[in-house]
Parts: sequence; C-alpha cells; structure tokens
Amino acid sequence: MADRPAGMVEISDALGRDIDNGKLPEGGLPLEDVLHPTTVEQIHQQAAIAKEPVRAENMVPITPAEAARRRTQQGDRLPAMPTMRPVIPAPFRRERVTGGRHGKTWQRVPAWEVVRDDMTEAVGKVATALWDIGSHTVTLTGIGGVVAELGEEERTLVFRLAQD
Repeated sequence: MADRPAGMVEISDALGRDIDNGKLPEGGLPLEDVLHPTTVEQIHQQAAIAKEPVRAENMVPITPAEAARRRTQQGDRLPAMPTMRPVIPAPFRRERVTGGRHGKTWQRVPAWEVVRDDMTEAVGKVATALWDIGSHTVTLTGIGGVVAELGEEERTLVFRLAQD
C-alpha cells in the first residue's frame, strides 16, 4: 500500500478491460453510477473509435526520431524502421558474366597443350584430346562430334583464362 499514491484503488485486469470497453462489470454498479459523467463519455467515445476501421487518410506519419521515442503500453520499443538492403541475399543471387569481364581471351597455343573442356576454333568445346607420340599429331574431338587432326606444334586458338 505504501508504494501506491493516496486514493488509488487496485482493480483486477478483467474489471479494467470491462471498464475500458464500457461494459457493466458483473455484479457491480453501472459505470454511470461509479464514474464521473465526462469519464463515462470518454470511455464510450474511445470504445466507438476502437471499433471503427483504420483509414489511411486519417494516419499521420512520424519521423524516425519520434518513432524511437515512442513506446507501446508494455514498455517495448516500436519495431525498427525498414532499411534498403544493398545486396541481394545469397539464395537469390545469380552469377553474371558481363562481356569483357569473364577473364577469358583467345590465345594461340600449341596443339599438344589443348585439354578437355577447352574451347577451340577447330572443334568448339573439346570432349577428348588424344596425343599420338608416334605420328606427332593431336586428335581433337568436340562435344558435337567434330574431329580435327593437328600437328603437335601446330598452333590453334583456344578460349581460356588469361595467363599472367
């Protein structure tokens, strides 16, 4: 009792909700008999306003600073203001290859240096590269079935990552 101001009465949560909603408490007196007429009128107005739909034209924007100062009835802060993300989250990000930025260039190399998965001018993407030491030739087979036979020292264009 010592921590409450003089004249303050403690009521149950259920009774408080009934009073806030303008209902007659069970087994109690009508609100009009207990509360001041102005208070009863305010209670009925607030209950009527709470039942009306919220309209956008009636809402007033607040500044982020004001939002930080405001609190809910439970003492919690309002949620943080939404912010723009500077990047797309990893699960939704796609690899992009922009012309000239992929790091690959056409290079002239000896036929014996061509390996599987290289892109060549002779057969396209290489499926197999067989080097015949006896005849000193390299047989390139593309993934589309195109075959080219080159001398081991003969140079061909290959699309690869640039060598440093």
